[in-house]
Amino acid sequence: MISKKNLTVNHLSLEEYTVSMENIEVSILNYGATVTSLKVPNKQGTLENVVLSYASLEDYIKNNSFLNAIIGPTSGRIKDGLIHINNKQIQLDQNFIDKHHLHGGKECFAFQLFDINIKEYDDHTDVICSLSINTEDSYYPGNKDITITYIVEPNQLKIKFEGSTDEDTLLNMTSHLYFNLSGEKSDILNHYLMIDVDNLIDLNHEFVPTNIKNVKDVSLDVTNPMMLKNLLTKELVSSHIKGIDHPFILNKKKYYDASLYDPTSQRHLQIKTTYPIIVCYTHNYPEEKELTNNTTNIAHQGICFETQYIPNHEAFKDLAQPFLKASEKYEHQTTYIFSIKNESK
Repeated sequence: MISKKNLTVNHLSLEEYTVSMENIEVSILNYGATVTSLKVPNKQGTLENVVLSYASLEDYIKNNSFLNAIIGPTSGRIKDGLIHINNKQIQLDQNFIDKHHLHGGKECFAFQLFDINIKEYDDHTDVICSLSINTEDSYYPGNKDITITYIVEPNQLKIKFEGSTDEDTLLNMTSHLYFNLSGEKSDILNHYLMIDVDNLIDLNHEFVPTNIKNVKDVSLDVTNPMMLKNLLTKELVSSHIKGIDHPFILNKKKYYDASLYDPTSQRHLQIKTTYPIIVCYTHNYPEEKELTNNTTNIAHQGICFETQYIPNHEAFKDLAQPFLKASEKYEHQTTYIFSIKNESK
């Protein structure tokens, strides 16, 4: 079943679509191609929202946390806002501490109006979000066509990222979904996190990814399910990072790349992606805004799995690079699979 709301927020004419089917309900706003609600059942079969959601739609317009929005043209921080394409240096806007480039800067897809089309099939529904960007409106080269497709199926949500360009460019898109499997009843500290990974990228004092380290060397061994309150040590939380905010280099050795489990609701989330990196962020710097559960958004209220290429890519030439040639097509997919289980491992 599909429903649509026409909304006016801050003089913007917006559309919100809701797709309902067996064991899942997803609402998507055309502003930022943003998920405003994602409901799946708990152990009793009760559908509850498992992503952080603002109580007011106006907060998605001023969405400094990029809550549940699509990020691009690039994701993460780029040192000094400098990139090089075909030996040409390009200065991007420096929107993070007035020095580095973050999440595509002024062009971020989280603040763009997408065109939405719906296609229904017997076993799934596609919510197709399209955006065109002209060269003259962009720091990044090329006229670009972007398509984000939310594929809603029973018990799972897929996000397909597609793009094309008429000039060689940089493209590194992700979803900024913030998960809380409790159904908005608590923070995420009792959730169990696992990522199929040996190495991560550590951050410098300005949050820029700099050095590859083994997860065990920085006390973030998530190779087996670990309760988040044990990972968020006093040392880490008291540091400038205040939690997990690291790019993890995926091993690609398991059926899924990451998992999250809440023992109270018994919801289990498995994440599969074609991307080589997951930036895991435990919502360390929240905006104190009201959420749909009538509470104020606080630190560690949600966790984000930003599937993508490596941020600050020029410092990591040996890793897959987020370049898109004019002759090629950008295509990646991330799948979120929901189930019920009664143990953490």
